[in-house]
Amino acid sequence: RAMITAALFIVVMALGPQEVCATCHEDLTNAFKANVHAKSCETCHGSAQEHAESADITKIRSFKALVPARSAAVCLACHEKDKTHSNRLFDAHSKNNVSCNSCHSVHKGAQRTSLLVKPTNELCASCHASERAHFNRPFSHKLAGGTIDCVSCHAPHGGSPSLKVQMVSSHS
Repeated sequence: RAMITAALFIVVMALGPQEVCATCHEDLTNAFKANVHAKSCETCHGSAQEHAESADITKIRSFKALVPARSAAVCLACHEKDKTHSNRLFDAHSKNNVSCNSCHSVHKGAQRTSLLVKPTNELCASCHASERAHFNRPFSHKLAGGTIDCVSCHAPHGGSPSLKVQMVSSHS
């Protein structure tokens, strides 16, 4: 065991963590190369050495196991300066324990730019079902046409006050 650990340490130092991760997670690391988040696996998952040595999932940060606030904290380590995420820890999604990976999949997002797990309107409607019925009313937002989507008016990450929904009366 000590010999394997020493050999693995030499491999990690020679190849780097991304390549070590690829020995078991080749499909993810290959797909991840074109990803906007393509840094090192360890940027999000923490040190991989113990996990690589033991193949024990508890020895690496797994977002499936993190509570939403901890998951958001990891994401915000890079995204906290984005104006669209400026209030993420205090927004309605955080208050309702909705984690970043409830909507985003860093490894295999359906939309490359936002890494959403589904198209925007479909994703929002999966939790906001009561709003979905309003979309088809003749006097409602025309989301089906693709002209606008939910985030055209709503700031899902809290954002600055100017980015939150603005109420406008149609009778003014």
